[in-house]
Amino acid sequence: MLGPNADCAEVDLAGENLAGMILPGIDLSGANLEGVLFNGTMLAGANLTGANMAGTALSNTNLAGADMDDVKASGALFFRTNLSHASMVRADLTAALFMEADMKSVNMTGALLNGMVDRRSFWCSTIYNDGTLRNESCMITTD
Repeated sequence: MLGPNADCAEVDLAGENLAGMILPGIDLSGANLEGVLFNGTMLAGANLTGANMAGTALSNTNLAGADMDDVKASGALFFRTNLSHASMVRADLTAALFMEADMKSVNMTGALLNGMVDRRSFWCSTIYNDGTLRNESCMITTD
């Protein structure tokens, strides 16, 4: 049963509508989430390691602090998605679309980014796929 902190590893939810659900800390590691609608869903601190998220829609979704290592999210839409402090190590983001996504302090080391599109996302203290820091959105103050 889906719920906060639930153990739903390896579950098959392909094509489901999970819009607006409150699921912080849920374990969806290894799950088949292909084509799932996650619009407005709270997934802060979720474990999505190795999940198939190809073609998912994540509009206004909260994934802050989520573990998305080795996730397969090719063709996914991240529109105004909060990914701050998430781990996306070795994630497959081929042809994914990031629009106004919060990428603050995300670790994307080793991620596959072929054809990834970025439109006005927030990049600050982000570890990019090649290990370099992306800081172009950071506010720099001087005294």
